[in-house]
Amino acid sequence: MFKNIPKDKIGHFKMGAIVSLIVTVVSFQFLGLDISVFIGVLASAVIGTLKELYDMTGRGTPEFMDFVATVLGSLPLAAVLLVINYIY
Repeated sequence: MFKNIPKDKIGHFKMGAIVSLIVTVVSFQFLGLDISVFIGVLASAVIGTLKELYDMTGRGTPEFMDFVATVLGSLPLAAVLLVINYIY
């Protein structure tokens, strides 16, 4: 199923998930869950943007789909946390 997905996109997805997880957990110590999840997704988007801007300096290959993969990586965690919060 995942054989057709380029390895670099999987890496971006994983990094988006990791950034979102860390930022969500840390911000949850000070804020509510809803805003913490939003901040986690936003942090993933910011990191993805910064990475693509870095690539545009000639040190990599900038690709919009890399950004998309990074942000998509943050969404499963966000969805699970929001559903759990809604149920409980």
